[in-house]
Amino acid sequence: MAPESVALWCALPLAAAVVLDSLELIAERRHLRDDGLFALPVLVTGRPRTLMRGPQAAPLRALFGYPTVLALPALQIVAAAVLAAAVAIRTPALEVAAGLGAIVIIVARGLLYLRNQFGLDGSNHMILAASTAIAVVLLVPDQGAQQIALYYLAGQLLLGYAASGIAKAFSPEWRSGSAIPEITSTISYGTPAVGAVLMRHRAVGLLLCWSVIAFECSAPLLLLAGTPGAVAIIAGGLAFHTGVAAIMGLNTFFWSFASAYPALLYLASQVDRLWQ
Repeated sequence: MAPESVALWCALPLAAAVVLDSLELIAERRHLRDDGLFALPVLVTGRPRTLMRGPQAAPLRALFGYPTVLALPALQIVAAAVLAAAVAIRTPALEVAAGLGAIVIIVARGLLYLRNQFGLDGSNHMILAASTAIAVVLLVPDQGAQQIALYYLAGQLLLGYAASGIAKAFSPEWRSGSAIPEITSTISYGTPAVGAVLMRHRAVGLLLCWSVIAFECSAPLLLLAGTPGAVAIIAGGLAFHTGVAAIMGLNTFFWSFASAYPALLYLASQVDRLWQ
């Protein structure tokens, strides 16, 4: 499959992740007000060089103030719509527009991260990685550069899984099987009813914890099997992220990580050629 086609397949779940994340921010916009949890007057105290001093201070404060800051998620929604249109209507002009849309997403999210660096997680990093890869593939005509961009995206996915799995393997809570029952028992990142069940059935919690550790740590090794290994990674990833979305409410994790799966299959096809 041509790199451009792979990038467009990556663009569809990426668009879903961006729209979902942006709509959540707009829905919770009260936290961005001057009396909210992420009030700009408070946040600027931790950004003295970028938001309080220099010629960039005034325009950044104007952009990051409420309600002007809501233009950034709104702009991302428009860019995501362009990505989805490019997938539905395969024309060179829309592919270029989608590449530019990916750059818009990178810039808008970068500005939001500059305003507020609290609460960022793996899904935010995957959105940036996918947007970068898509922009390169759709805007740079060199096929070598396009392939490297897709390899980069697949590598970010595998690195994210492996790093997370290794960190869990070193955690006493994860090794003992208490991590998932305790996480799901919280109100912020869990479903207390599910947590209560897992607390009563410790063996189930132990099985779930080690299943996650085994899946995440083995992802890079599975790729050595080529396409069958990539399919196994994707199947495990979809099951894992679906559970996280349903129980923990981290909806963007599903779509942001899924945006790298077409790149993973592309990389796996190159592994198949090496074995042949």
